[in-house]
Amino acid sequence: MTAKLLTGTGVCVAVVALTAALAVYQLRPPDAAPPDAPPAEFSSVRAMRHVEVIAREPHPVGSAAHEQVRQYILGELSALGLAAEAQEANGVRNILVRLEGSEPGKAVLLVAHYDSVKGSPGAADDGSAVAALLETLRALRAGARLRNEVVCLFTDAEEVGLKGAEAFVYARPRAADAGLVLNFDARGNGGPALMFETSRDNGWLVEQFARASTHPRATSLSYDIYKLLGNDTDFTVFKEAGIAGLNFALVEGGGSYHSARDTSENLDRRSLQHQGSTALALARHFGGLDLTKVRSEGDAVFFNLVGYGLVFYPQKWAAPIAAVSALAFVVLIALGRRKGRVTVYGAAKGFAACVLNVVAVLVVLWLAGAAAGQRGGNVQTLLMVALAAASAACFHVWLGRALRPGAGGMLAGGLACWLALALATSLFLTGGSYLFVWPLLCGLAASAYLWSFGPGRGAWAGRLIALTACAVPAAALPAPLVYLSLKTFTAGSALSAVVVAVPVVLVTSLLAPQLAAAPPHEVPSGSVGGYAATHV
Repeated sequence: MTAKLLTGTGVCVAVVALTAALAVYQLRPPDAAPPDAPPAEFSSVRAMRHVEVIAREPHPVGSAAHEQVRQYILGELSALGLAAEAQEANGVRNILVRLEGSEPGKAVLLVAHYDSVKGSPGAADDGSAVAALLETLRALRAGARLRNEVVCLFTDAEEVGLKGAEAFVYARPRAADAGLVLNFDARGNGGPALMFETSRDNGWLVEQFARASTHPRATSLSYDIYKLLGNDTDFTVFKEAGIAGLNFALVEGGGSYHSARDTSENLDRRSLQHQGSTALALARHFGGLDLTKVRSEGDAVFFNLVGYGLVFYPQKWAAPIAAVSALAFVVLIALGRRKGRVTVYGAAKGFAACVLNVVAVLVVLWLAGAAAGQRGGNVQTLLMVALAAASAACFHVWLGRALRPGAGGMLAGGLACWLALALATSLFLTGGSYLFVWPLLCGLAASAYLWSFGPGRGAWAGRLIALTACAVPAAALPAPLVYLSLKTFTAGSALSAVVVAVPVVLVTSLLAPQLAAAPPHEVPSGSVGGYAATHV
């Protein structure tokens, strides 16, 4: 490689890595608001005093600590000047409190459970949500009266079968008054309050969530995956009863989940801030809307975009967009053949190389994980991604030289892998289709530019810009999911290896021309024989 090629590769990789890092950084919760924040605003410092009391010790159903937590909630509601309403049914004791609206209509229902599992103080699960709702009630009382009634429900016995939610829904006549439910739970003790589940036909809900929340953190892929896992929260009961809504959870720090480490000292104050500010913003937003029609026709695809917020569009668009991508891929291959940049056989070998690269990187990560152990943590996570990237680049070059599809074939084969995943997800995992279809379209556009105008001596910068532009979305879109998955599944596990290997290899496939072994001017125009043919 010449110095220019090495410099170009370094710039391209640096820009792609920086964008992926920014996408992960954007996940961070907002800073904790101070205790002297305006009365109508949420402050996690103020809410934290509730967590410290609630999570002094484990408080499973039936324990003396459980009763103490219940009495504490009742006392705090009384101090706010609110008349709490107790619901005792089927052996559970729920706590309800209402803020009357200015007009008749459906209510906004905020839900958190106040019991913990045995052996866990339950600071995050679900003391943080209980504290967030108490502080939200205080902030709502300090502000203007809302159009709709707001109901806070502190459910009992969530940890032993969702019994509190079931008692509210099926043993309480006024449960049908709820037009919308917002449930808050935890799977860890840090990170953002991720909106990971919705009710059916969620298009309108997602749009309103994107508008109302100042820090919306969500992906439709988590909703699709959660449906496959069969896990339950209180939200499950409300959804089965036909009540529309959104479900939120803290997802980082999964090692503390249901353990003695779930203490107030280990709870991230910023996560509590995000949880509470989200509850407050959505309560105010939905509290001013007509909740008689909260469903749209069909679900939405939604995801966070670096520097923007939440992008959303109807899921029914996913299949047509994938079909257009497939047509564009066929046109690109035809263009490449006419320009002498690629052959169908070379593209097929490039596809095989991409698949083999994924397998090879998986083996490397599995061996590294077995050697290092599953300790997790930010350092091991970063090392795991770096190892995957280095391995993918090395295997990419080696497979290119071994199979000899040509640089154009390697690029086309990588795009074929993107296309296969885009088509599969658009049909069977629609919420995750955005991860593949938009990078694919960018890759197709960049390849069309390269193959149409041919990067010669004077077009080095144009090629570098095109390759970087197609690789940036390929890295930025999956980066938050990779990070959250590693935080949830533990770095070093087999599942985490898959989550890392697939996107890293796919990004590498889009950098085929930049990873080739010779500068463009050293290869005759139109050469596609060996992988050294960087003139794509």
